[in-house]
Amino acid sequence: MPLIACVSCLLLNVLLVRPDNQAVVDFNGQKWTVSESSENNPKVKLTNVSTKKVSTLNWKTDKFTIERKNTENDFDMRASNDENAAKEKALEMMKNYINAHGGTTTGQKMELKNVTVASFTASAQHPMAEWSRMWEQKTGMVRTWKLVIDMDRPLESSTQEPHVGWTLSATSTKSGNEVKNVFGHVWLKTVSASRQ
Repeated sequence: MPLIACVSCLLLNVLLVRPDNQAVVDFNGQKWTVSESSENNPKVKLTNVSTKKVSTLNWKTDKFTIERKNTENDFDMRASNDENAAKEKALEMMKNYINAHGGTTTGQKMELKNVTVASFTASAQHPMAEWSRMWEQKTGMVRTWKLVIDMDRPLESSTQEPHVGWTLSATSTKSGNEVKNVFGHVWLKTVSASRQ
């Protein structure tokens, strides 16, 4: 489901979301592609998807919807806005990523299946908005995965909506099997806590 750009948030604050270049937005009942967007300028240039007509919208005052497609690293849960379900979805996406790209064996897939959100530990710096845990993948070498789930309420000029995010990285005893940070998002309308 798409997100309405001006969304009522906690304590009646209004969250504004700036559509990024090439984003598709629903505005005044039509679909538009963003051709120019800047955090320094609230006016965004648009091109109509069907007619190629050019227009503008003000991301600080106009009502519009940013379309986000579900991908391997992004999932839209704005319709339900359930933080617990979003954390579960973030973990599912991390497991899927590890299984698809990590060379897991059948036994390791079963082991990974038993990892739960409840087994994550809250961070000292952001105990209400960030949790992590390690998981070891052993097959001749040891790859130690770090799984992180967090919640963020981005800044007003950001192109991101509130979300439960996830980050995967891994060290390895075998050179070349390390994994640099892989990021993903479960998009929500609002979150109850944030690392920012």
